[in-house]
Amino acid sequence: REISRGPAQFGPKAQQQIGLQIESTFKQQANEIFQQQAVLKLMGGSHVLILTATAFHVFTSQEQAQWQHALESCVLNFPEA
Repeated sequence: REISRGPAQFGPKAQQQIGLQIESTFKQQANEIFQQQAVLKLMGGSHVLILTATAFHVFTSQEQAQWQHALESCVLNFPEA
């Protein structure tokens, strides 16, 4: 079940790129699984970067902060064409 969908900000402020973030939950073998995914279409459009975090509980505020830090830490270096 999708909980939320919105923009994902990859990279530090000066180099920030916007992707998509989805938060969802699903059942697997009677366990409720919580998942966050952030997706960014890479230059050229033929590849995507997907980051995923998964837990057996609702993400805590500390885990949410770690997730945001991971997204903000993504520095994408593309080769010159």
